[in-house]
Amino acid sequence: MLAPKRTHSIKRRLLWTFAVPLIAVAILWAYTSVPIAAPSAEFGYYGKFNQVQRIIHQIPGLRIVDHWQHHDVIMEDFSFTVANQYGVTIKIDFCENRPEMMLTKDADIRCYIEGVVAEHIRVDQSKLH
Repeated sequence: MLAPKRTHSIKRRLLWTFAVPLIAVAILWAYTSVPIAAPSAEFGYYGKFNQVQRIIHQIPGLRIVDHWQHHDVIMEDFSFTVANQYGVTIKIDFCENRPEMMLTKDADIRCYIEGVVAEHIRVDQSKLH
């Protein structure tokens, strides 16, 4: 009777030692690498893009008229072309290895977007004078 219990215990230990960590790694890989295009998915491949898109939608007076994505192993770069309430179009870029791509908090991303819009309007107004 003791031998079967011992074999069962060894199999269980082997399962916990190898199978469970492998499954955990596979789930983690899928979570971070598999492209999930659902607009509400703010993680993985489309995570930053979806987060920025949501934030732009929340800013009064801005609407998205176009977007661009550089698809690769990771989404390296993307941009949105937005129009303000006066119909002026502004391109907002998020590029790999740039400070804006490192932003994670909604408030920081919103501040960056609003800064790009304000700078564009300031430059346009200076051209008029």
